[in-house]
Amino acid sequence: MLAESVQEWTKQWREEGRQEGRQEGGVNIVSLQLEQKFGPTLPFWVSQKLKSASLNEIKIYARRLLDARSLEEIFE
Repeated sequence: MLAESVQEWTKQWREEGRQEGRQEGGVNIVSLQLEQKFGPTLPFWVSQKLKSASLNEIKIYARRLLDARSLEEIFE
């Protein structure tokens, strides 16, 4: 019983780690793209938005980034 619980916890921790890794990677890529498009010094609020974003929100920002003319258009 204990061994099964440990296996389940380990599986859950690995999945959470993968999710966090995907989210962190997405933030890094979007940050690089934002810097390329809008300049190397992004406002503090942009980094805060990215850090608190879910993986789904990061995907939305990445899509909006392609056509946006301002940071506000991406994060509205």
